[in-house]
Amino acid sequence: MKSDSAVTEFLNGRLKVLQGIRGYRFSVDAVLLANFIDEPLDHRIIDLGTGCGIIPLIMAVERRYKDITGVEIQKQLAGYAAKNVSLNKLETAIKILRADFRSFITDPPRKLFDAAVANPPYKKPGTGKVNPSKEKAIARHEIKCSLQDLIRSAAAATKKRGTLYLIYHPFRIDELISELKKYEYHLERFCSVHPRPCEPASLFLLKTAKRSSRETVIEPPVYIYETTGEYTPYLRRILAMD
Repeated sequence: MKSDSAVTEFLNGRLKVLQGIRGYRFSVDAVLLANFIDEPLDHRIIDLGTGCGIIPLIMAVERRYKDITGVEIQKQLAGYAAKNVSLNKLETAIKILRADFRSFITDPPRKLFDAAVANPPYKKPGTGKVNPSKEKAIARHEIKCSLQDLIRSAAAATKKRGTLYLIYHPFRIDELISELKKYEYHLERFCSVHPRPCEPASLFLLKTAKRSSRETVIEPPVYIYETTGEYTPYLRRILAMD
């Protein structure tokens, strides 16, 4: 009988990741977000909707963060995340919590986090084609949480001047900024992500902070592919391909 999961090595073998073969699998979005984070290394960070735990794993292995909690509502994905922590011997740096992070809205953690991170679903219910795979559908459509749920949860789980890092899609940027303002988040950093040079942005990265008065920094854009179709030097570096 064939296994429904498999372990793949990343970052030149420094990271082993167990994922389902047919269900949701992480993409370059998560790698981009993990490398965008610029919190002090001793800050407590929570990943809302951690999936297989890829963002905490990269943050601990490649970035050396020491106190990360990944929250995942789906049983199988939370199981993969917990196994990945053990597989990479990162139990002292990463904790996996199987839970609905929306519970933080009414029952915040006793010890609040310095920062929240999220790679949320981009599509509203009733828009676009819903993937027949339940895992993939939940990752891409707002089935388990809305954009407002996510931001409210992040605000509730973090300190008074806590930060929130997101990767999101341009077609909902107005809605996202509007929701962030409701919870006193101020945009500190913005970086657009483009498939290739001279192509429109397909994603963007944000760092926001509660009650911040810092000037917003618009960073140089990130390109995923060269015109030749190969990964750009930046992508090759963060994927440790060179």
